[in-house]
Amino acid sequence: ADTSAYDTMMAALAKICVAAHAAAVARGDHNSTRAILEKYLGLDQHHWQLRARLAESHLQLGNPVEATRQFRRALEGQPDNAALCFGLGVALMQAGHKRDAVSAFESACRIDPGHIGAANNLANLLCETGAHDRARPIIEAALARQPSHPQLLWTMAMVCQESGDLGAARTALRALLAVNPDHAEAYRLLGLQSRFD
Repeated sequence: ADTSAYDTMMAALAKICVAAHAAAVARGDHNSTRAILEKYLGLDQHHWQLRARLAESHLQLGNPVEATRQFRRALEGQPDNAALCFGLGVALMQAGHKRDAVSAFESACRIDPGHIGAANNLANLLCETGAHDRARPIIEAALARQPSHPQLLWTMAMVCQESGDLGAARTALRALLAVNPDHAEAYRLLGLQSRFD
């Protein structure tokens, strides 16, 4: 009976914490969101959803190292959570640990092949390291799911441009402009390509 009462109390506290967190987020008060979440997690260290929110608060505050630590702790209880793997990848990327970020985004894509953000970030990181042959099938698979996604189309254009496939890059840029006619960089890149035609 005591355990049940404790669990009920903690569930009620978690709801209060979530409401207070949401109000602080709406105000843009990320310091308060961090303080609220840390206070609750001092009572219940295993609440992975609130720990994930704490990690996100640290990202908003520009603390990617602490965000990385909190995402990893959340993943201890939810190792097959694509959103947590994605968050960890973003934190690692912001902290400058690109190799580890690649691994985190790969995990997110393995758990949820339809995770567009993870696929896009993974392809971008691979492209940065010159691994265009690895990046292209990832972005092509993501585009097969969402063919009009502007970020995916831009990443596809960049991957193709940097690997020397200017025809495919041009196709991706034109598809991007059909979706987002105001994309200035796409126009600029198309203009540069036309000089070499």
